[in-house]
Amino acid sequence: MSSKNMKRRAFVKLGGAAIGVSLLNFPFLVNGFNNTSSSFKSTFTLKTPKWIVYDDGSFDLLTGSIKITGCRPSLNGQAIMPRNVFLGDSPKGKRIVYELRQGFLMIDLKINEDTASLGAELSGFSEIPDWFSPISYGLIENVDSFFKQGLGYGGETGIYPIHNPDIKDTANVPDGKNWSCDSFLTFSLINKNDTLAVGSLDHRDYLHRSSIFNRSHRQTPGFTGRGAMQVFFESGFSLEKTGINNEFLKLPDIHFVFGNSPFDTMQYLAWKIGRRMEARFGMCTSYHWSPTINSEELFSFEKLQNQIELLQNINSPVPIQSIQIKDDYCIHGDWLEPNDNWPGGLDRVAREIFKHGYKAGIWIAPFKVDERSNLYRKHKNWLVKDENDELLVKMVDKGVNQYVLDSTHPDARDYIYDVLRTLRRMGFTFYATDYMDWGFRNKLNLRRRFRGKTSVQIFREFLAGMRREMGKGSFWLSGNSPFAPMIGFVDGMKITKDITCSWDNEGVDSILRESYYAQYFNNVFWQNDPNTLLLLDEACALSDMEKNSVTLWNGILGGIINTSDSFKVQEESEVKRYQFLTPKQRPSNAILPYWPELNEIKIAVRNYSSLKSWGVLFLNDKNETYTKTFLTSDLTGNEKKWVYIWDKKEPQLMGELDEIPIHLQPHESMLLYLSEDGTPPPSNLSIGGNIAEKI
Repeated sequence: MSSKNMKRRAFVKLGGAAIGVSLLNFPFLVNGFNNTSSSFKSTFTLKTPKWIVYDDGSFDLLTGSIKITGCRPSLNGQAIMPRNVFLGDSPKGKRIVYELRQGFLMIDLKINEDTASLGAELSGFSEIPDWFSPISYGLIENVDSFFKQGLGYGGETGIYPIHNPDIKDTANVPDGKNWSCDSFLTFSLINKNDTLAVGSLDHRDYLHRSSIFNRSHRQTPGFTGRGAMQVFFESGFSLEKTGINNEFLKLPDIHFVFGNSPFDTMQYLAWKIGRRMEARFGMCTSYHWSPTINSEELFSFEKLQNQIELLQNINSPVPIQSIQIKDDYCIHGDWLEPNDNWPGGLDRVAREIFKHGYKAGIWIAPFKVDERSNLYRKHKNWLVKDENDELLVKMVDKGVNQYVLDSTHPDARDYIYDVLRTLRRMGFTFYATDYMDWGFRNKLNLRRRFRGKTSVQIFREFLAGMRREMGKGSFWLSGNSPFAPMIGFVDGMKITKDITCSWDNEGVDSILRESYYAQYFNNVFWQNDPNTLLLLDEACALSDMEKNSVTLWNGILGGIINTSDSFKVQEESEVKRYQFLTPKQRPSNAILPYWPELNEIKIAVRNYSSLKSWGVLFLNDKNETYTKTFLTSDLTGNEKKWVYIWDKKEPQLMGELDEIPIHLQPHESMLLYLSEDGTPPPSNLSIGGNIAEKI
């Protein structure tokens, strides 16, 4: 039956056609602005979508511009075929009950104060499915591009044109025109005027995934020409066949936030997720030092003392807060058994760092077990096995097997808890965890001691114990991690994979891409860590201009500042550079006024409200020369400002401008200071907004 002839049941929007963001409890302090929008180009407004329900159980989500039509639930990727459909009312909207061969499925379509949402319940199922999508096979209309969030570190995250995405999984078809893209945690559909952001607020039990895919249909015989293409949407949860047969199962709601600005809409959704997941707020922005990872030269207590001495003897000290030792202090798995490079043990390490005024930090990979370790030799039964009941080899490093600790084994779990408890008693208050993704594995592909819970539930229970033993006041920075299940436990997150010191997809391009597209949740879920800065490393392949560009970019965003420079070279200009990067004590973000325009260079703005001024960074991440004039009002919200070139030994006045001309060579950047009253940038102001006694 066609949609034109099918009887439909629509229910009206609540609260009018639009909700001004000023009426909502939005986290303005995260952005460091006093106005009600984190974007200067337009006032952020939320609008309310509406649902339309049809008698056959299909439904549409309409926003006025973006549409998702013909939706229905799916089980394990297959659209349901109900025996009967029952329609009724729910407290906030409409309810659909599907009678299936396997059991009953109930969908609640709701209109809330600031979102539309979809809830789902399963009952009477003889077997819990692997994947369940309450909304699936929805035809997308009037959409130009989509936002895709990676599962965790390294993405790949970004904005992609909907008809020709750069990331695609090519189906096994002769012309290879079909594609699909998965997004985790959040997702959005974007056109010129509006954004529809999608995400579950609750990530305590299940992995949430949204997907976009196409179907290309031939209209003529042969293999030439492109057929009519339709693009579809689905969103659902990995249930991993977990649950008691015939048990009632209620899933988290999937929320749809409809706004007029892509960045603001995504940040608003992130804020709602952060509140529901009890993200950790209030920790000071981290500025820390960690050693260079160099497999040919082990770090040692003597080298640690040398670095502390260098930092202590700088005439105008760099305000490093924490000093962390790296991963080569022990065989992985034997976390309390340091090698001969650390005479006196880890207790001496913590005291040495602490007595010089720094927080003591340590690296640990709780799931990583080296076959040379005592843990491996004595406790093979603590390790994860594969589907063939063999110990799972996750990595081979220089001919040495690396295994995965089974966090469901009570003795293995207690061992890690005891390690963290002991480290805290020694005085360590900064923890850098790594290889966390090793512990986040779909339970259907391996054998653990206990299999009665989903991988998310298992993982989060272990994280809760880790956080308890670290102590609430300790700073937890995590790397190589899935994002969603970590919310509420960690204070900082490395958002990129391990990178090379080069300007390509394995190096700076990765930093710029992931930090740009992850800025919407910076200081919302945690403090983002773009990656380690190595300004003084002579082996780095970047030019001085390129080092300067990526350093300023990391510094202006408002996340973690992390360096591994040895400070052996202590020229005044280099020391001032690190002082200039000092973050503001209270976390606050740069905004990205042109996010996510695909053809634009990287532009970030920081507001220094007490000084009535702004810092604006233009970074040409492209491989060709870039020239363009920007409106001052797009950057600050006002027509004219006094503009200084800030990234010089002495600020250079360009004049009082309402238009700012920018000309940049490939990979070059320009940092400007825009003043309300013509006052030049103070010499003691950092790019992060910190006002020091002296810079």
